[in-house]
Amino acid sequence: MYGSKDSDIVNNINVKTLKESFRKIEKDRSRALEKLKINVEWNLVKNYPQMYSEVRAEKTPLILESELQTFLGGRGIRPTPIQYFFYGVAASYLSTIMLILSEKEIHVSDAKLELEAEVDYSRLAGISENRDPIKSVVIYLQLKCDLPEEELLKLIEDAKMRCPVFSPMNLEIKLKH
Repeated sequence: MYGSKDSDIVNNINVKTLKESFRKIEKDRSRALEKLKINVEWNLVKNYPQMYSEVRAEKTPLILESELQTFLGGRGIRPTPIQYFFYGVAASYLSTIMLILSEKEIHVSDAKLELEAEVDYSRLAGISENRDPIKSVVIYLQLKCDLPEEELLKLIEDAKMRCPVFSPMNLEIKLKH
């Protein structure tokens, strides 16, 4: 956050920019929309990671590679797609709570999150009609800040409601030629 005064930074977030963005979104809801596009290629060449993607961050491209678990025919040399998925869930939730705390200018001295999940692959294997393959997800949150526990618990619940990954998604799949 170059060019910012230290007083604008709370918990490594530029709060001045954050508050201005929230004000703009309040005036014009379309400013809250972000369109994302991610291309993932399946690599058919032996000894290369199975999946490859070049993802554009705002200022630079990053390469993401993925492999299936060994029991699903992968080599286990890269994170699995489900690991990336749960990383996204965990990082989205942690960033949501940090945004809420920072907007309120509540300084945090420690913020850690541990996510544990249990996934049932029997439907993927075609041997079950299991409608809930994600059996459980538990997030353990460690936050140190100057808030009474009761207020912190309310903020934690608010972050759960505001985090975009905890809402159902509108999914459509189309065949591209």
